[in-house]
Amino acid sequence: MFLGATLAALAAAGGLCFLAYAFQGSLVYFPTREVRLSPHDVGLAYRDVALLTEDGERLRAWAISPQVPDSPWILFSHGNGGNMSHRLDRAVALHRCGVGVLLYDYRGYGQSTGTPTEEGLTLDAEAAWQWLVREQGVPPRRLILMGESLGGGVTTALATLHRPAGIILESTFTSAVDLGEEVYPWFPVRRLLRHRFPNRERLAGMDFPKLFMHSPDDDIIPYHHGRDLYQAAPEPKQWVDLVGGHNAGVAAQGPGYIETVSDFVQRVTAPPS
Repeated sequence: MFLGATLAALAAAGGLCFLAYAFQGSLVYFPTREVRLSPHDVGLAYRDVALLTEDGERLRAWAISPQVPDSPWILFSHGNGGNMSHRLDRAVALHRCGVGVLLYDYRGYGQSTGTPTEEGLTLDAEAAWQWLVREQGVPPRRLILMGESLGGGVTTALATLHRPAGIILESTFTSAVDLGEEVYPWFPVRRLLRHRFPNRERLAGMDFPKLFMHSPDDDIIPYHHGRDLYQAAPEPKQWVDLVGGHNAGVAAQGPGYIETVSDFVQRVTAPPS
């Protein structure tokens, strides 16, 4: 009887591992298809842009031009939930920094085709980069990559392929594996997880300016992840504490948020003296 119970438990555990491995995408990505708002609804003029990825997916993006021509641009990669229409408060704040902003939806999010994967999201970010640099003529020395939460992993992946003026990582994890092991300590995450986003490893070779922002009260991605990323990154780098929970939003940060981002962007994109 003991042997039978043990075998049954092992079979159940094996079945659970198989299901988790097969359907892990649904535990990592939480896309929303419906897009209810646009930048126009928050007072921003924009262009509706179609991005074509290397593997044939068609992505929807919004390009919000800067008020002053030839100003820097921010390529913004959002987190794992919702879609870009849920980041319009971020678009407003960044636009107030005097920059152009490109928001885009990953494959499977909003009105973009496809299904999200780690490799696919990197291709999506690459398509956004190429649109800005090749089609719009934005020089990389005037282009900042910014990612929040999971978008920080997309940002570090893109920054291994191109050299931007700088990157901004907001509320980002050291790796999806590290975070998964903290959330599911009883599960063999390191063996099974395909979507790994090794942000700490990727940062090691990045010698361009980096801004890290994280809240001590983050209830989704613990504060130590941001601090560990900061400690692992080479200079030049900057740290700023945020306030509130993981989804507190820009409004909770006050005017200091815009000032911090604006100062960073202007400093790293300034012509050499």
